[in-house]
Amino acid sequence: MMGHAVSMTHIDPTPTQAIPVVELVGATDAAGLLEVNPKTVRRWANTGQLPAVGKLSGTRGAYIFNAAAVAAEAAARKAGRA
Repeated sequence: MMGHAVSMTHIDPTPTQAIPVVELVGATDAAGLLEVNPKTVRRWANTGQLPAVGKLSGTRGAYIFNAAAVAAEAAARKAGRA
């Protein structure tokens, strides 16, 4: 017996919704935007003060941050200093 054929006639090849693109940065780049030491960014991520999108596996896994969220935090910190 042969495999079952699948009809592709009902699949719409154009997406109905756009997939959002999120720019991600590591702790070093986030530290540059925030004008602090990368260790400070990691500490803030550990305490939840700066939310991380994720952390790579392993005990020394790198934190990953949403670049727009980091930029917003940097702007808020600068506004607080003004």
